[in-house]
Amino acid sequence: MRELKSHGVETAINDFGTGYSSLNNLRRLPLEFLKIDKSLVSDADMAAESKAIIRAISAMVKSLGLKTIAGGVERPAQELILREMACEFGQGYPHAKPMAYGKLLEFRSSRALVETL
Repeated sequence: MRELKSHGVETAINDFGTGYSSLNNLRRLPLEFLKIDKSLVSDADMAAESKAIIRAISAMVKSLGLKTIAGGVERPAQELILREMACEFGQGYPHAKPMAYGKLLEFRSSRALVETL
């Protein structure tokens, strides 16, 4: 991963906040991004607990000098909450649906691949 980084490749931990995500990886791996799992984002506008977890993850990520990506941003209320928490990027169907590689190349040339929140 360090060699890839030396060539300009940026990396992220996906689905953070679920499964076997290790906090130790945040300091050991040469990461630029951390993606907050969509299971936390899905009810961030309805459940105080999810909002609190996202806030804590965002603060920790910022203190480590990383950027956050929120997965599963589907509603304007979710996007608003994530903006308030200074989450840099969002991923979800309102931004783009899954697509074949050729369509991705067209999409990429027509607009930013990752939407900024």
